[in-house]
Amino acid sequence: MPLTLSSTDYISLMKQKGVEDGVSSAHHERMSKMKKEFNLDGMGLFGAVDVGKDACWWDYGQLPKYYDNNMKIIDTDENSRLLRKFLGVKSKQMDSTIHSNVIVDETSHFFSTSIGKEGKVENSVLASVTALEVDAKDAIIVNCVAKKIKAGKGAILYNLIDDSDEGIVAEEGEIIVSISDEGGKKMLLKSKLSINGGTAWKTVLDGNEMSFEAVHAKNKDSNIAEIEKKRKEMYQKVSSSLSL
Repeated sequence: MPLTLSSTDYISLMKQKGVEDGVSSAHHERMSKMKKEFNLDGMGLFGAVDVGKDACWWDYGQLPKYYDNNMKIIDTDENSRLLRKFLGVKSKQMDSTIHSNVIVDETSHFFSTSIGKEGKVENSVLASVTALEVDAKDAIIVNCVAKKIKAGKGAILYNLIDDSDEGIVAEEGEIIVSISDEGGKKMLLKSKLSINGGTAWKTVLDGNEMSFEAVHAKNKDSNIAEIEKKRKEMYQKVSSSLSL
């Protein structure tokens, strides 16, 4: 928005969302500077393209949309077929090792995932998951490692690293995300599929230490590459301890 709106219009719009004028002004100024210095090599930064009335539309901007569109990976309609083609999905288990004791239905998909002992996975999507046991139903689990993972209907788990005996537990519709800093310190951020993150932007939800706004402010200047490096190290440490 700050790349396409005037400063006045952007400040006015963000004010309706509860953002102070000074914050919006500084953000617009920063993005305008980037836009001016960005080498487009003669191309436009944004443009409209008529993709036709039958084009796919996969919106990931809200949790329900994120859930619905990622679950298309295991659906059977035309949109789902095209999404799998776009993502390069060739089979239901890609670069994955699932122990024979794990009960897996005919719809669930696994990508770069190892489940080494037992469990039950129904109508779920797992990517970059390492665990001894997984029980998941209608769930999305991404970049998680633990001894045990339990995800209820509609749960989303993301970037969780857990070395406890009880492991990771998410109830129906629960969203759990791990936030890491450059030193490797972790903080869990929780929500629910039924909660509008925009409306609750300034609210400290149950189970959280900070609001979404406060987390954004704390991490906006972080070194993402360093955080990802540290997170991979922590993931590998717990993964190795499972001896899969």
